[in-house]
Amino acid sequence: MDSLSATKRQKRAHGPRTRSNKTHNGTSVHGDDSKAIQAESVEYIPPFADVLYNISCNKTRSANHPVPAFRDPPVPGAPSGSMNRSDSTRSHLNGTVPLFDLQAFMDNDEDDIAFAVLRTVECSEASVLMASRTGHIRYSEGVYIKSKFLRDAIHKIATCYFQPTNLRTQPPAYTSSGGRKPDDMESFDQQNRIDPLDLFLFHHRHLLESHTIEFPESKQHVDAFLKYTNSRYGAEFVEAKNLFAKGLVTKAHILFLFKPNEIIISGTYGKPTAFILQYWPELGKDGWVTLRCWSFQSDGSGFARKKSVLSIPPIEPETIRIQDLVAYPLQYATTELQDNILDRGIKHWELRIATQVTYKGWNVAKDQYFPDARFMIDHQIYRKMHEHAQAFRFEKPAETHPFDRMPPYLNIEQKPSRVCFYIMPPDIHGFYLNEKKWIKLFVDCVQPVSWNKKAFERLVLPPQTKDLVRALVTVRTSQRGIKQGLGVAGKRTDITNGKGNGLIMLLHGGPGTGKTLTGESVAEIAEMPLYRVTCGDIGNNAEAVEKYLNTVLHLGKTWNCVLLLDEADVFLEERSMADLKRNSLVSVFLRILEYYDGILILTSNRVGIFDEAFKSRIQVALHYENLTRSTRKKIWQNFLDMLEEDEEDVNYDEIKFHLDDLAGKELNGRQIRNVLTTARQLAIYRNERLDWKHLAQALAVSSDFTEYLKRMQGHTDDQRARDEGLR
Repeated sequence: MDSLSATKRQKRAHGPRTRSNKTHNGTSVHGDDSKAIQAESVEYIPPFADVLYNISCNKTRSANHPVPAFRDPPVPGAPSGSMNRSDSTRSHLNGTVPLFDLQAFMDNDEDDIAFAVLRTVECSEASVLMASRTGHIRYSEGVYIKSKFLRDAIHKIATCYFQPTNLRTQPPAYTSSGGRKPDDMESFDQQNRIDPLDLFLFHHRHLLESHTIEFPESKQHVDAFLKYTNSRYGAEFVEAKNLFAKGLVTKAHILFLFKPNEIIISGTYGKPTAFILQYWPELGKDGWVTLRCWSFQSDGSGFARKKSVLSIPPIEPETIRIQDLVAYPLQYATTELQDNILDRGIKHWELRIATQVTYKGWNVAKDQYFPDARFMIDHQIYRKMHEHAQAFRFEKPAETHPFDRMPPYLNIEQKPSRVCFYIMPPDIHGFYLNEKKWIKLFVDCVQPVSWNKKAFERLVLPPQTKDLVRALVTVRTSQRGIKQGLGVAGKRTDITNGKGNGLIMLLHGGPGTGKTLTGESVAEIAEMPLYRVTCGDIGNNAEAVEKYLNTVLHLGKTWNCVLLLDEADVFLEERSMADLKRNSLVSVFLRILEYYDGILILTSNRVGIFDEAFKSRIQVALHYENLTRSTRKKIWQNFLDMLEEDEEDVNYDEIKFHLDDLAGKELNGRQIRNVLTTARQLAIYRNERLDWKHLAQALAVSSDFTEYLKRMQGHTDDQRARDEGLR
């Protein structure tokens, strides 16, 4: 960058200049006798600067203000610079030294002016009358950068936008003849003005000071600019800085707290949530502060920017803690909160791939609590099933400015920068496997799945049966099985491609013998999600059944689930000529089973009514015998072991002493669980330790009901099943 030449410096005095108008609280004073006013007061004008005046007229006779600016303060009835003078000009404010081409003035670098102060004066009947009587004129003021040195310095140190042109480019619309178009001043503002000056300088003045050390050729212009702005805002800057250092803020200084491109946090959405502030804060007439910001939100394939608007109510009382605001910059949050938001964002990023998780806590709607529930997180599937959901309504991306260095979109295959993790959403949609519905969850409450491998070990089954089940599932899910063509996506095993690749198991036997528990345990040892389906979920309309099952099997394949179709009798029952509706259901089910290539477990206690077509489609059928005395004892022991692991208040010695008595009761596994649950509730109600007397009372009630049914029906459930050929 070239330094200022000595010739240019000689064209302009470096000392302070004077101007004949004086200001009081933003009001310029000018009298009819300019000499008297000049002698009365002197206004400080810094070196390397110039003050210009623009007339904003609300009257229809715009010809009375034909030039964009004046070099002197406007007064009533002054020559307007127009070639056609008339008496009507006396009802307007005008200067005497017109500047016909404002943009040419800004583009000229021969005059050694660093910046211009442009004061816009309102020309109305009231302002003309006030100027005539009191000499006061009202104006608003803007600072416009003229010097290349100063402009380059600001561009280099800026961390956010400082001109409207940073957001959109619009060339100035000036004519060489001295006339101007209606949008001249708007175009000029967009091209040259620093806005908002006070907020921008509050966050960048020290950076500008440091810049002059590395680039000394810019020092004179930068120092002049800082000296002028410090004379206007210095005291306010010091007040704000001291307040913020104490973690406090006032109504007068709240706007200084925020800067575009910085992270702010807010608890508006139920959890502390981080955003990127996109624009400078806006102060409304009602005292509310509006923050226009954005954060990342999943669009099903990656993460796109989602706009948000936060509103801070008027500060009451006058001074409050920054952390008590509805929204505030991340730097004023506690270290613990900052770390929590970062960790949550990293966790959300890790959930970008379909994953099964455990959830402990309330959902976002706060209408359902999950003590320990399994969910599937899958952005892509959720988008497919809820294409028009509010979560996927993204506005067209706004034009970014040069100082916006955040990525407009995050691709899931490329790890983003650390700052991106802060602005991940605090919630996520998960598919609740138990209820087959999507629920909005807090990311904080999402945890990795802890697989219960002991569940399969505690299954009371013949050793050879357990070994076979483990072998089938383990080989199916192992890398060795996949290489041998026996995995989930293995080699072709049928003449027709796509048929017969699934592992379909049938578990049949009486109630409470461990069929459902086997299916649940298989999912645990395979470390796969369990998708449980009942006949009630499916319905009985053939077309609806096919659609539902196709959806279920698609999810099962996509998420690599173990599908458990519990009590599948209604779909496996033998077809007959008399019931065409049932025939349709069976046909649909047969066709879908033929092409499913995942793990499907069917359970039934009515295998005697199965249609013969299912026999060839089932790879393994395992029969579960009724419980014997020894198996019942083992089940009772397993339940007691679990209570002991959970450190429940139980008299284990006394109950184990009666273990043979418990095993002698003809109960199935589900009934044993129910008796133990009833006994525990009884002990809790009495505020007592669980012991034999509670179990004995629960057993008596259960036995009475069983004996009553036997007397009423004249046979047991097993006898009836054998008589009817069900099993």
